[in-house]
Amino acid sequence: MNGTITGSGTFATSLSTSNPRISGSNAVGGPYQFQGYISNLRVVNGTVLYTANFTPTTSSLTSISGTSLLACQSNRFLDSSANAYAITVNGAPTIQRFN
Repeated sequence: MNGTITGSGTFATSLSTSNPRISGSNAVGGPYQFQGYISNLRVVNGTVLYTANFTPTTSSLTSISGTSLLACQSNRFLDSSANAYAITVNGAPTIQRFN
């Protein structure tokens, strides 16, 4: 969190067929409902980027080798990676400028 490694793991599935969620759960108010902000979400397949603590960037992330999803970095709900996956918005999330 914020550049500090708090755990590690693997996730082996296909983004195009697994119906992943950026945040939340199957049920509104469920145990995994996220309350907070997400900025610059990048999912990278097959490449380990951080193996130790790091300083988070203050600029927008870019697509790198293996990028599967690049989202939460503009004023729209969209995937900016080469895959351009459709993002389905559920509930009432909003896009806000964060100061």
